[in-house]
Amino acid sequence: MKSKGLKHKKEKSKPDHKRRRTHLWLANTTALLLTLVVASLLYLGNRWHTSVDVSATSRHSLTEQSVATVSAFNEPVNVIAVLGPDPQQREAVTTLFEQYRKHNKQLQLEYVNPEIEPAKVRELEANPAGELIISTGSGETYREKRLQSLSERSVTGALTQLTRGTERQIAFVTGHGERTTTRVTNSDFSELAARLSETGLLTSEISLVTNPVIPDTVDLLVVAAPVSRFFPGEVATLLNFV
Repeated sequence: MKSKGLKHKKEKSKPDHKRRRTHLWLANTTALLLTLVVASLLYLGNRWHTSVDVSATSRHSLTEQSVATVSAFNEPVNVIAVLGPDPQQREAVTTLFEQYRKHNKQLQLEYVNPEIEPAKVRELEANPAGELIISTGSGETYREKRLQSLSERSVTGALTQLTRGTERQIAFVTGHGERTTTRVTNSDFSELAARLSETGLLTSEISLVTNPVIPDTVDLLVVAAPVSRFFPGEVATLLNFV
């Protein structure tokens, strides 16, 4: 009787091993998919990296990406910091942009104090609570980016958009249980979308059923872990895009 009971336990454990192997396969597949998605985004030449927040007491050198981005400008870059008189905040801004100026002397930094220059702030249509206005070009070639946060990542992202002149579009396919950029969960891409937007990469979602032709403005199409099959027409749409 004991041997039968032992045999019975072994037979019950087989499905558990099978489930564990299935879960492991799904986990590895998901990790591989995430790696491929991120690699595709990096291939666009708009790599995003860990934020480097600058405080009044920190001194650091720029990343290679930041150096390459600011060095690419062959025309003046003007930075207007709409900021109050707080010395720590001003030192943080000055510290960061001095690092950029080491690699391109055409970058100029100017402060506008909203407390004593409210007319100037209104003229700039700036946020009196604090804003960075980074611009380059003149006339028809004038372009600018505005930031409400100070970090190397956000500044380099703004400079990247200014060098490019236009924003890249990334569309995430929906309709098959894919990961989404709108839900805030551990398995979705809302945080990734937010970080990409800081570097000038706009994200959106697209249904291949309602959009049988992918717009020409889409630079990268992401199919992130679908759980159901595509219709033949959707497959044709994907193949036409590729």
